[in-house]
Amino acid sequence: MQIGMILLRLVTLCITVVSFGKPALSEPSKPNIVFVLVDDLGFNDFSWRSSDLQNAWPNVNNLVKQGVRIDEYYTHALCTPTRTAFMTGRMPLRQGLQNGVLTPYERWGVPLSERTLAEKMKAVGYQAYGVGKWHLGYYNNASTPLQRGFDRFYGYYNGLEDHFTHKIDGYLDLVDDGHVDASRLNQYSGHLFSEKVESIINDHKESFPEKPMFLYYALQNVHEPLQAPAEYTDSSACAHILNPLRRVYCGMARAVDSAIGNLTQHLEARFEDDVLLVISGDNGGLPMAGGNNFPLRGQKTELWEGGVRNNALLYSRTLIPSTLRGTLYTGGFVHVMDWHATFLELAGASNLAGLPTDGFNVWPAIMQNSSSPRTEVALNIDPCTGLPPFTSNCNFTIGGYAQAAYRQGDYKLLLGVHYDIVIPVLDGASNASAEVEWYGIPAASGGVKFNKAAGLKDGLGQTSWLFNLRDDPSERHNLYDTHPETVRQIKAKIDALAKEEIFACGSLCPVDKSAQRQASKLGVLIPWVPPNDEALS
Repeated sequence: MQIGMILLRLVTLCITVVSFGKPALSEPSKPNIVFVLVDDLGFNDFSWRSSDLQNAWPNVNNLVKQGVRIDEYYTHALCTPTRTAFMTGRMPLRQGLQNGVLTPYERWGVPLSERTLAEKMKAVGYQAYGVGKWHLGYYNNASTPLQRGFDRFYGYYNGLEDHFTHKIDGYLDLVDDGHVDASRLNQYSGHLFSEKVESIINDHKESFPEKPMFLYYALQNVHEPLQAPAEYTDSSACAHILNPLRRVYCGMARAVDSAIGNLTQHLEARFEDDVLLVISGDNGGLPMAGGNNFPLRGQKTELWEGGVRNNALLYSRTLIPSTLRGTLYTGGFVHVMDWHATFLELAGASNLAGLPTDGFNVWPAIMQNSSSPRTEVALNIDPCTGLPPFTSNCNFTIGGYAQAAYRQGDYKLLLGVHYDIVIPVLDGASNASAEVEWYGIPAASGGVKFNKAAGLKDGLGQTSWLFNLRDDPSERHNLYDTHPETVRQIKAKIDALAKEEIFACGSLCPVDKSAQRQASKLGVLIPWVPPNDEALS
């Protein structure tokens, strides 16, 4: 008995040493994670996929050779919903942020009951940094990045700022850790944010060498207004493009590539340990602002593939096996909110308490090129048709909706979706013939010609659509009338999910006059609601 007790104590001592001493060799380290979000990047605008801008991406093209591309990658159709999905890991319809985007004077944002990805990463030992675009609400201080988990944030709160003056509606929107930065007038945001990222990386290595880093780098490019320094628009990658919008857009893409090149160079110089870099678009491109989604149908704001299917690239020197370098993941589709669950799993934070997420950990599937755990996704369920100020047909009853799009397997169902919702057309309106579908077709000159596809006029007036995306990724052949059982199955899922939809007000929120008064008085856009008056939070 005594010998047994001695052996038991020795085993207990060994377990104690392994548990509380130096981690066992088999325990995985927490990687540094960098997520780069490119604003308004069209399907035909990025690196390997682009028919005319491929030379604008030399740095990314090099990463493509060593990384993994995602073939079927989805976001939402607009900035705020995509950022909401990524940051919370939950569908925007659960936060009332599914229609349109937040404007500068709305008393709304991601509800404070939600825990952001930054908050969760901090809970397991990460330092969290944000640079660039926020667009998730700032009406009160509690909604700003520094109160939502970020240790540092440099960037802007809204979504349509001038790239040089950093103003929207004539008001400055640029903050450095919560303080207005009025010292950067006429400095291009692409350069400014790149410099700040380098500074943050240096500071992190000096101040927190033992802690992993989570960096959220939300670029302003290639979002309108179309602005780029001549060094990019006149470069050999862009100078040949005849279409003036497309040429400036090319310059903005070239600026993004330069920023990514600077980022990767700096990461590899400063980090010897694991770094995972993920580059993603946030929604489809906007042809009237130089973007292009060929050969997909539709554009930013729309639920067609051109509005919600995008590009994503993973790169790591150490985490991606050599057999996968330069490959295309074809095991199924991935949604932007899946990065939330994936990053948490890599960080060892998957069991944190909080609201249930809608995302999946896709890392094992991508690393094995096996079937994605995601087999369906609600691309949106919206109480209104169209966008402010042209919203119509709003249905705010429980379980009601005006339009929806849902993909299940190879099939995608769209309900209440007009031929082109960017041109607002009410049912039965006399101008229904104005409904058009924009396609950007690459031209031999290296530019793009924008056409109204005459061959698709047979769909005018229709609002219900079903497509087999495996056979018809461009959504040209409507199967709605010939596949009633598939329609019934997917519609039942939409109807069930619609009952969970929150209607808050989103982009339908009334303008808060106090926000406008403060902006007019101060000349800047900062939180305006005091802590004791935080309704809707």
